[in-house]
Amino acid sequence: MDTDQNTAITEPEAHSAGSILRRCREFNRISLEEAAEATKIGKNYLRALEENRPQDLPSPAYLKGFLRTYAAYLGLQAEELLQLAAQQPGTAHAEPLKSDQVVQTLGGFHWQRLVLPAVLLTAVIVSAVFMVPSTPERPKPPAPQPASAVPQPAIPAAAVQPVRSSTVAATANTAAPQDAATEPALEPVAAPKARDGFMVRMKVNRNSSLSVIIDDAASQGYELTSGDLIEWKAARTIALDLSDAGSVDIELNGTPLKLQATPGKPAYVVLDANGLHR
Repeated sequence: MDTDQNTAITEPEAHSAGSILRRCREFNRISLEEAAEATKIGKNYLRALEENRPQDLPSPAYLKGFLRTYAAYLGLQAEELLQLAAQQPGTAHAEPLKSDQVVQTLGGFHWQRLVLPAVLLTAVIVSAVFMVPSTPERPKPPAPQPASAVPQPAIPAAAVQPVRSSTVAATANTAAPQDAATEPALEPVAAPKARDGFMVRMKVNRNSSLSVIIDDAASQGYELTSGDLIEWKAARTIALDLSDAGSVDIELNGTPLKLQATPGKPAYVVLDANGLHR
């Protein structure tokens, strides 16, 4: 009975959302650095997801977005992982189970709680099989060509220059305007519309803090850690209130921006689609 009780208590932890993410990443031999670069999520936040520590994220609202992005990168079902994450216990420890409760748990636990993790593990194995690169075939050596007979020296042909005729040239020049006149006028092609809004990407070089206001919405606070990568998309403006102007590198639509501020000092900048807002 003691062995069954331990199995019933520890088995859900082995099939938690974080453990499934970590095992899938390790099975595909992907480092945390590579995953952070591909998903644009900080390495510390990915480690918090794998270790089931949602309290280490900047805000509880980030949990669903980070889980969806990380699961999509690893080829997993995001909705099933979100259900597992919602079932994780809080910080308070659960009360010890009574003997009759343990019997009920053993009777219905495997059918209700282990079906979803089993499906996820099967999806991990299937996706890993398709992600393993196949060994490229070696190119076959070219077949030897049969020895060709010694070519006979060719008799050089007399060079004949084409006959130039001013009449033909004049006729061609005269016909050209007529052909141009008969061709229908081409309709002007509409220029492609520019994409709405703009994208700002920020890379953190050392620890600092930041407040962001996107399109006059509510301010959002961040505690930045060296190595973090953050992206925002806005329609009009993005206002950044930095505690250290030299702690971050900023790109606007892929173009690096140089802040007119002293490193180590706080700075407040407003960005729009054209760059620094004056």
